[in-house]
Amino acid sequence: MFEGTRYYSHEEGWSVSDELFANCLCLPSGSSMTIEEQQRVIDVITSLLLK
Repeated sequence: MFEGTRYYSHEEGWSVSDELFANCLCLPSGSSMTIEEQQRVIDVITSLLLK
């Protein structure tokens, strides 16, 4: 999607995108997810938060 676009870093040798990817939670998403798939994600997150 972003192939061929210019990359701008905030500091030399440091990538905001890499930092966010390494330290944030990426949830599955998409318009093709079934209700069952959505519920599985909800159930897993809920169970983790209740621990």
